[in-house]
Amino acid sequence: MKFSKILPIALAFTLFTSAGVYAAGGADAQDSSTAKYELTLADYLRIATETEPTPSTVSYGTEYSSATIDNAMTGVFKVISNNREQIFYLSGKCPTDGGTTDCIYGADPDCKNMKIVLTKTDVPPAATAVTNITSGSPTTGENPDAIGFTLTITPAREDGPDENLTATWDTSRIKYTMNNGIETFTCTVNGSNEPNTFSTHDTDGTYQATLTMSEAAL
Repeated sequence: MKFSKILPIALAFTLFTSAGVYAAGGADAQDSSTAKYELTLADYLRIATETEPTPSTVSYGTEYSSATIDNAMTGVFKVISNNREQIFYLSGKCPTDGGTTDCIYGADPDCKNMKIVLTKTDVPPAATAVTNITSGSPTTGENPDAIGFTLTITPAREDGPDENLTATWDTSRIKYTMNNGIETFTCTVNGSNEPNTFSTHDTDGTYQATLTMSEAAL
């Protein structure tokens, strides 16, 4: 009788112990885990011409004393970047007898009120005609078939964080540093010729300059 009472107690103890080991799960048990999802955004830069400038004619002053653009010539560039410090440049070239020559000039510290030289296309002048003007001290008669005008550059923020745009003069071009976002640049050539850049040395024909906005310093 005593043996029969002890046996159930022993069996019950063994079963409980086995259940406890099973519930612990062994050495590789864990109660949580993670999975990390990661992607990479590559640098993005898009520079496009939003608006092409419309060609214009000019009106002459008395006895061919000046040339005034009849209709403002306005072009618009758009820059889109996801880079917090995106660098790009605005350069200008005009036709000369050896190819092209840098044609933006001026001393505006904000690089917004600049000047630009347009040259004759069918018979381009010598590069010295352009540099005579871009030097800042043009001499009438020494810059034939090259005329200086005002170039106004107006940046505007379209999207992204608050604008953080800097513009500096870089030898013969404008260097911009822009934070991520969308920026437009309205470039307008208008008004009358710059002093000492227009005379009877400037012959009839088409005069031209080309602005380029690019990541590379052209």
